[in-house]
Amino acid sequence: MNATFDPYYQWFGIPASAQPADYYRLLGLSPGESDVAMISAAADQRMSLVQAQRGTAEEHYCDSLLLEVRHARDCLLDPAAKASYDAALARQAALAAPLATLVSPDEPLGVPVEDVQPIAPPVAIGRSIGSKPKADLDEAEDAAPDGSPWLSRMLIATSLLAIAISVWLIVSGGDGPDELSQDSPTVLPEETLPPVSLEEPVVVMQEGDGSVLLRAGLAKRSGPVELEESPAEDLLVRWGPAGTARWRFRVLRGGVFRVVIEYAAEDAWRDAEYELTIGSRSTAPQSKRCTVRGSGGEGVFHSDEYFLAVPSSGEHELTMMATGLANNGLLVLRSIRLEQPYSSGL
Repeated sequence: MNATFDPYYQWFGIPASAQPADYYRLLGLSPGESDVAMISAAADQRMSLVQAQRGTAEEHYCDSLLLEVRHARDCLLDPAAKASYDAALARQAALAAPLATLVSPDEPLGVPVEDVQPIAPPVAIGRSIGSKPKADLDEAEDAAPDGSPWLSRMLIATSLLAIAISVWLIVSGGDGPDELSQDSPTVLPEETLPPVSLEEPVVVMQEGDGSVLLRAGLAKRSGPVELEESPAEDLLVRWGPAGTARWRFRVLRGGVFRVVIEYAAEDAWRDAEYELTIGSRSTAPQSKRCTVRGSGGEGVFHSDEYFLAVPSSGEHELTMMATGLANNGLLVLRSIRLEQPYSSGL
């Protein structure tokens, strides 16, 4: 793994100086973009870029980045959430503006040079060639008139101090030193930004070869089925009656897909049954009842193939539900892959 790899820069062109990026920058949109079609198209393009990295050395970044992109899209497509988010961005910009204006590196704080009276160099203490004895210096200081360099120096120091205090009060809002820290960037309170929601599954996009890979870790689960996570891979295990996993995916064109189920199963689970269903909001679902074959153990994976039609382009949902267990077991699921061998007029 490349410890210096930055997916935001390498895949989206967002430099480190602009991170963390707001939702508009993350999707490659103009600030405040409100066109629904533009937002949807930008999100789809970003997700396609991420999906294209499946199978590479940086694949482990894909799932978390897909969640960020989808959350940004959903927020900007929801009028109420977008209004709240835009207001939060505006407050953040308002907080940052005084700092950029008052503490500009091109305009140093202080009294203009032409207004500063020249200060006489300090008189050296001690004896040197042509110098006066210290007693004479003390008498000269005691007799210094009101317009002496020492008084000018004191007035200048007082003016600089007053300017510094004024700037500090403006920047901090006058609420005390705890409100401003030069070591911490100005950020919004966490509650002002919409929270990330994991209630809905990620929308999986087609890969370059037209296939759709539905990994176990991307499913939304309901009922008795558990996600077993590990550094190597995620698996769906311990299925119970009516345990269900569902994935959302998007295709560019409908057709008949080969559905490849990759799983492991104890021989005692042979003849357990599950049901695969594909549907969408605009089309009636179609289902396929499938039977489990023993693979020789929970760590030995093999695959079964079926054919299902995806009626049209756009977003669809695939559901897998346990319908009949064998010896209290079903299978250990690694992934479901939709492969498009040929298209149809569906």
